[in-house]
Amino acid sequence: MKDLFLRLKRLLGGSVRIEVRGDDPYRIINALTGLFIPVKHISLHSNTLLSLVIPSCDLPRLRPLLRKFHLRIHILKKRGFFRRFFFLRERPVLLVGAVVLALAIELLSGFVWSVEVVPNGANDRMISAKLTELGVRTGARKSSISEDRIKASLILEFPELTWAGIFTEGSRITVTYELRTPAPEIIPPDFPASIYASKNGVITRLDVFRGAAAVERGSTVLRGDKLVSSEVLFGENGRFFVHALAAVEARTWYELEGFAASELLYKEYTGSETTRFYLQVGKKRLNLEKGTGIPYTFYDKITYTKLERSNGLPIYLVCEKYREYTLRSEPADRRDFIALGLTDILTSSLSNGRIVSSRTDVGGKGVKMYFECLEDISVTVAE
Repeated sequence: MKDLFLRLKRLLGGSVRIEVRGDDPYRIINALTGLFIPVKHISLHSNTLLSLVIPSCDLPRLRPLLRKFHLRIHILKKRGFFRRFFFLRERPVLLVGAVVLALAIELLSGFVWSVEVVPNGANDRMISAKLTELGVRTGARKSSISEDRIKASLILEFPELTWAGIFTEGSRITVTYELRTPAPEIIPPDFPASIYASKNGVITRLDVFRGAAAVERGSTVLRGDKLVSSEVLFGENGRFFVHALAAVEARTWYELEGFAASELLYKEYTGSETTRFYLQVGKKRLNLEKGTGIPYTFYDKITYTKLERSNGLPIYLVCEKYREYTLRSEPADRRDFIALGLTDILTSSLSNGRIVSSRTDVGGKGVKMYFECLEDISVTVAE
């Protein structure tokens, strides 16, 4: 425990770089090592001068050794975490201001300063109005907000919501939600229903398991045409209705066209960079330097936060870095990639089918493709 306390004391106290002058100054290194005082960055400048770094808290233990070996020291530099704040001793007003600012931040962090509703398809204005009615608004105390009560109230007020979440980060509240997924329309098997064509095509297969066929194999049908009827006739005037069931396949055709640029542009960075800093307070931007113009024609802009918000308050120190580049053009022939992309698009759109054949026409900057497919074009509709 004593060793741990000593290591912590040396860590917090920082270090000091000193010069040692006298005859055979290197003798003090062995003496310091014998006292288990860590010595770093030893530099022997001459037979009578060397410099080294030791912990600041061990400096008093060095003085008996100096008298013993008849040496003199000169302190070059002191370093340490707490020494960065020693200048405040000569500026008491600044110290008081820092304390007041810290207390103000601690006090203000107990209030809500930002409320955000993440859009997800519902009426966000109505949700924001309901949150305000429930007390979730700018300036409200965080301790007065009950997340469980608010979530339950939102779900009861908006039936289209299936879940709501409230997340508090410092002085910012974020509200997210999920919409209910409507149940698919399911037609009961004992309910009369017919089968219709969802696309134009030529019927290549029609196996009717229940119902009456309205077209034949080889028939050309248009979207909306009835393929299998729910009405089944028997006898002279008899009829009854069923839930039609059939396996349908049709030959369909598609025409897709894509275009590409005749040349490709590439970035070549020049190595020139410009950095700008500004303070973001709420929605206001406070520039910290003069000359905020960008001296480049083409550039990449990289923005990142150097100082995160304190206790959730909307205060940022933002850095913007601009990297200059020039444009280099090269001729491009991307027709093969266009054809492959058009094929992938059509394949992903076929819910239950396949591409039988394709033909490609190339002209100018564009590619036109003609596809022949076999797919299921049936859709069941209740009567």
